[in-house]
Amino acid sequence: DGDKWPARDRRSDPEKLDLINFAVFSPLTIGRMMKGLKEITALYEAAPREQDYVNYNGISIKRLMCRTAKKHYEIGIKIYLGSLLASRLEANANPAEALAAVKAVPQDDEWVDLLGLLAPRPEVESLCDSVESGKIKTLADLEAALRKLHNAYGEYEWRWAQAAWKDWTGKSPAEMTPEELAKAIADWRDAAVKLNNMILGDAEKEFVGQTRLGFGIDGDDAVRDLDFTAVRGTFEGNKFVKQLNQESIEVKQRAEAILKSLGK
Repeated sequence: DGDKWPARDRRSDPEKLDLINFAVFSPLTIGRMMKGLKEITALYEAAPREQDYVNYNGISIKRLMCRTAKKHYEIGIKIYLGSLLASRLEANANPAEALAAVKAVPQDDEWVDLLGLLAPRPEVESLCDSVESGKIKTLADLEAALRKLHNAYGEYEWRWAQAAWKDWTGKSPAEMTPEELAKAIADWRDAAVKLNNMILGDAEKEFVGQTRLGFGIDGDDAVRDLDFTAVRGTFEGNKFVKQLNQESIEVKQRAEAILKSLGK
């Protein structure tokens, strides 16, 4: 979906009226994942080993699935926070200056989704107050305020990430040593590649076994396989598969460059 929806956005006007953020990982989703990780960890640790299921708000969850869910949440969190940190460190080749560049005022706020516009709840509530008080009087004023909020996403995102890192590791990026920064970058690299490999594993299932039923219906297995390949293509030649493999290569290259700048 992270690729599908932006690709379906056919708006050609450079000034788009719908203010949409297509990011799959954001303070909105990762914030919920961090909350979910804490809750599912508590459920798992509190349940006796002989207990098969745990209960969460009326839902029965296999106790061992809590452990799997923890790993999946951790992968997503490491990818998101690590990618933000990587982008900051890449902005300056000098490690000392890069460390200074990541310093910002932490802002730990819940985020909301305004029909695709992602923003911190306090900023949205402040905007609502301006409407109610009459400070924002016209639709043009409201549109300008919403656009300003949308354009500030990167700034608000990094402020949120400062507090998220503190919650995740006990330190904000500005407080991390070069060794800790290097570990964060290595974790980001490993998690990103692992997630891509997991997705590729699922994607490969679309090219084997039962998915070939209905192809080459008037021929033997060879005709079926030829018909399938003609319609669906091959796993190795699939555009999405190629994209994921290339993404993993680029992540590794970026991580290597950053680690080198950190002297690691």
